[in-house]
Amino acid sequence: MSETNKEPINLKYLIVGVLYFILVPLILTIIFLLSDNLKETLLLYPNNPTLLSIIGSNYLHTGFLHFISNLLFYLLIMVFIFTFDFLTNRKMLFVNLPLLFIVLPIFSSSINVIVFSELGTNIPGKGFSAIVAGVFGYLAYSTLHFIRDYYEIKFERSIMQLMWLILYINLLIISLVYGYYIPVIIIFVLVVFSLFYVRKDVKKIFSLLRRLKRPARVAIFTSLYLCLFVGVIGLFPESLSNSGNLVNILAHYVGYVFGFMVPALVSIYVIEKKKTGF
Repeated sequence: MSETNKEPINLKYLIVGVLYFILVPLILTIIFLLSDNLKETLLLYPNNPTLLSIIGSNYLHTGFLHFISNLLFYLLIMVFIFTFDFLTNRKMLFVNLPLLFIVLPIFSSSINVIVFSELGTNIPGKGFSAIVAGVFGYLAYSTLHFIRDYYEIKFERSIMQLMWLILYINLLIISLVYGYYIPVIIIFVLVVFSLFYVRKDVKKIFSLLRRLKRPARVAIFTSLYLCLFVGVIGLFPESLSNSGNLVNILAHYVGYVFGFMVPALVSIYVIEKKKTGF
């Protein structure tokens, strides 16, 4: 097991748990309940963005189903991430707070402002979906890092190589959902080559799952399932209209790619390098 497991459980981890599981849902709930009063301040208009709306729009919902679905998805995925990172990568619990809840909203909102301004539309943006997508994206790295370090699995390839396979599978699913059949052929070839490249590590993961006891096996299997099939669980719907509202699919893509890549790169090239002294 990783040396991280030998660290004492102290107050700072309790506090960060409260931030993820109590403070964030509480903020979302309060903003939702006050949405009628806050929406004009927090709605992000591409032609008139403000710093407050660039960040705040990511926490604003004006419909209950939108609010509760985002909140439940967030809590579900965060249970896995918090557990995995607490056991093997505790510094990421602190790093991801500013990355996913401040930097990602600014980045996602900025991309939306640029794109929609160029398209000549001023439809206001809102919703926690970009952050939820980012959390989904990070789950892949968190899960694979946990498998490697907690169970001392020596992968033949890097975690990033395994993550590319996950990304290709999701792109394949999304392309099928939208009926982009020419990209499907190209992405399918990428999936095959990527699977061949990391086949030994995939076998090691399946071997681990077979020998684990049920609670751990179910947890890891469920997390891997969510990583592999994020393209079919609501973030990238076939219809871009939901109850008469336009789904900001761009925010989903931006959030997912950001969460998939940025925290992983920070962990690999900053945190792990500090541990090894390079």
